[in-house]
Amino acid sequence: MCTACSTLGSKAVEERAEISNEKNIYINKKSIAMHKCIICGYLYNPEEGDPVGGVVPGTAFEDIDPEWQCPLCGAGKEEFEEADY
Repeated sequence: MCTACSTLGSKAVEERAEISNEKNIYINKKSIAMHKCIICGYLYNPEEGDPVGGVVPGTAFEDIDPEWQCPLCGAGKEEFEEADY
């Protein structure tokens, strides 16, 4: 920061833009990542959510209540892994 005029230098602005872009990429990846139950194969799709289980469409897996269970076999969230689909 310039001590004379209190503005950010161009390098600081570039660094902030880069950090902001990294956060956006993380948020986008988080919100679209599908997760698969390793017990029964159920695929959680964040675009669909789990309306029967109280999870609205658009909910990232990470944001689902920790007590949520697989709608097919009842497994907990710890039995899911990120799926590449």
